[in-house]
Amino acid sequence: GLVLEADEVRANVETKDVSATGNIHFYALETPDSPELKRGFYWRGDRIEGNFGTREFRSGANTFQAGEWYGRGGDLQHQTDGTVVFHNVEISTCARLHDGTPHYGLDARKVVYRTDGTIAAHGAVYRVGRIPVFYLPYVAWDTETAGGNITFSGGYKSSDGAHVQVGRRWRLAPGLDTQVEVGYRSKRGPSLGNVTRYRTDRSDSEVELFGMLDDNPPETTPGYNRRFETEDERYRARLYHRQEFGDNWQLRLGLDALSDIDMLEEWFDGDFGSYRQPRTYADLRYDHDRFTAALGLRARVNDFYTVTERLPELRLDLPRQSVLGTRLQYQGQTSLANLRMKWRDFDLDRVGPPPLSPLLEDPADYETWRLDSVHMFYLPFDLRDGIRVTPRAGARLTYYENTSERAVDEGDLLAMFRVDDPDRETVDAVLSQYDDEGGDALRAAAEAGVEVTGKFYRSWEGARSAFWKVDGLRHIVQPYLNYTWISDPSEDREHLFYFDEVDRLVEQSFVRVGLDQRLQTRRGEGMEKKVYTLAAMESYADFHFDRPEGEEELGEAGDWVTRFRLAPREQLTLWGLVGMNLDEGTVHRVEAGVTFALFEALRLDIGYLYRQDEGWSAVDSFGSTLADYTADDITALVAGESHYLSLDMTVLFNEKTTGRARFEFDLVDDDLSRQVYEVVRDLHCWMGGVRVEEDDGEFAVRAILYLKAFPQVGAH
Repeated sequence: GLVLEADEVRANVETKDVSATGNIHFYALETPDSPELKRGFYWRGDRIEGNFGTREFRSGANTFQAGEWYGRGGDLQHQTDGTVVFHNVEISTCARLHDGTPHYGLDARKVVYRTDGTIAAHGAVYRVGRIPVFYLPYVAWDTETAGGNITFSGGYKSSDGAHVQVGRRWRLAPGLDTQVEVGYRSKRGPSLGNVTRYRTDRSDSEVELFGMLDDNPPETTPGYNRRFETEDERYRARLYHRQEFGDNWQLRLGLDALSDIDMLEEWFDGDFGSYRQPRTYADLRYDHDRFTAALGLRARVNDFYTVTERLPELRLDLPRQSVLGTRLQYQGQTSLANLRMKWRDFDLDRVGPPPLSPLLEDPADYETWRLDSVHMFYLPFDLRDGIRVTPRAGARLTYYENTSERAVDEGDLLAMFRVDDPDRETVDAVLSQYDDEGGDALRAAAEAGVEVTGKFYRSWEGARSAFWKVDGLRHIVQPYLNYTWISDPSEDREHLFYFDEVDRLVEQSFVRVGLDQRLQTRRGEGMEKKVYTLAAMESYADFHFDRPEGEEELGEAGDWVTRFRLAPREQLTLWGLVGMNLDEGTVHRVEAGVTFALFEALRLDIGYLYRQDEGWSAVDSFGSTLADYTADDITALVAGESHYLSLDMTVLFNEKTTGRARFEFDLVDDDLSRQVYEVVRDLHCWMGGVRVEEDDGEFAVRAILYLKAFPQVGAH
């Protein structure tokens, strides 16, 4: 509803006429009982008159705010349908407009604000300070658009040259908006992109199209980029859709087509940081209290990626549940899939020393129908307070329509993935690959085991510390023991096509001993007090009684992993992870980090990573959940050794100026791989800064200027 506040108000209750003077505040709420402003619109002035019945109002000079926009006008007319018309208007996202001259803005003969949050300006003169820049007879935009309706970026990068990009966003209908961007890079050429989004209460849709004519596409050899032909007509076409049907059905669709293997990394580095290889899929899912059923498809649309296609996959999952109301519990999952391993299609053949060249081939595709069904039974009981014992037993049956007569061991699989890695310059391995002469096969394996868990705690209510913000302490200890036995599968995995971990099942007999701990306190005042975790640690160690195939030479001791997080204050956090093989005494992973803030003047982030995935002891259980920080996927073993150190420091020089420096060290290559220096200054309505960066030999200097109200609007 409409709300009018003023120093003096005269109203006729019968006719609903009203006039007011002095310190007037006029606004609309989302609902009569809601404290939220409708569309963020707010008006101030010294005189107004109108009628609450017809909702028509008139005023003299006024100031107003609509979303992130500030304005002042000579007069106002509020119409019956909620449309507001201003005359002789100044408008800007700079708050100085209400008490002085804004840094930028526009003057307009007339401005129309509509209830859908859109603004239209007639006779608009854009200016910087009081200096006119250009004129448009008509311009319209959406005050609710996060990031503004017009975007601009420009700058220089050594690989691209000078570049500029201009975008325009339109809201076509409630929930539907589209944005078009046009760009040009002096060393690369023109580009054109569009993103259209549509959202409702039960669906989300997004379509993204991008294309460019690249005058200088990436090349590693003339005409080729890592054994793929170079592409100068480059593109991305992406589709995402989520749809809910009723309370139980949900459909998800995804399509991501790229012109070449470097498209994502070069032009969509944010997406590339989240996933190196986009997926194309369809998934229809039905959720019920007792089961979940799904029909899925996964296809390869980019032939420069290696993908396990599932065309289709039917899946039924039954979570752990009581059998006929007894203590006996059942859990199961069954899937039926037509699986196809589609390796990359390179444009150049492998080359090597002359005697080997005729034998150097790329991995060959293979496929089969696979029916996989797991059935587990549990009989939990409490041994005493705080200790639960859960025996389990069950079986896994897996049927393959096609298998290989030729045996392919783990070394052969690793060789395939190394040859398939486009970043490896040369791999001289002669591949031993699957054939399709093995016929069909039914693999059967049984699992039995027992899990013992406990939960104990001790409290110290009198523990107090103002400095560490401690209001009582509670230490929670959760020890556990999990023994797993898996029978020798009836089929040797070396003859089964590899698609995922289901196909690598081997005989196992091991016990995991673990301990989870948390140290907690209370923070907050009165009813706002909440539990805060000061420290947490998770540790486990595996001990083998019967080593899996390929690890017979190893001893009984397996892997030991400890992960911890310490956060004694909001300004200080330390975390880390250590993983090693106890039998060999070799460390396979170390991760550590610290975040430290000294008031608001200094923030320091240090990160460390060492990872060598070869040498982990394989453990598996299809009847229980095992925390695993090892390389359980054979593809992870291809990466080799990683060793990095990063340092990030942010300094607040004063209330308007911030500096930042970041250093990334590759300790394997003994190289400072990336360094960044940046200074940012608050310019009231703008943010300005300078950024100097060197990344793997590429040097860039960037000047940054953007609107605080709309960070995407500016020059970079």
